[in-house]
Amino acid sequence: MYQDDPYAHPVVHVRTLPPKTAPEESFVPVHYKLDQGPMEVSYGFDGPSVQYFLTAADTRLRWQADAPLECNQAGASIGFLLASAGTYTVCRALFPGGSGCYLALHTGPNGTGRRVSVAALAEFWERYGVPSDHVEALRQGRNKF
Repeated sequence: MYQDDPYAHPVVHVRTLPPKTAPEESFVPVHYKLDQGPMEVSYGFDGPSVQYFLTAADTRLRWQADAPLECNQAGASIGFLLASAGTYTVCRALFPGGSGCYLALHTGPNGTGRRVSVAALAEFWERYGVPSDHVEALRQGRNKF
């Protein structure tokens, strides 16, 4: 399975609580995960440099140790090179690590995937089923949902 991939970096989805001594204005990352069958949607607030984010992954696209060669290592005709292993892979072509991620958006200057406006990210949050009160918090620029 995915855990057997030596290059995999599984994402842990948690809601992080601030220390009791933290001032009210301190940064607190907030991550949510929506399980939609084989789809995993993660969203939240990740700080001043990344700000808001959304990732979507399909577990059926994950690297699997017992998968046929055509799935994990498809050959040069696919056109994607995994430089660290020196092999061409289909599952890793979508997102490094073979996690099955096919969409990664963020609003800050740093982050994984494509940087987009808050309006565009709000649209994708709605499309992927993020609760409406969280979408409204995004539109208002609040980092607490």
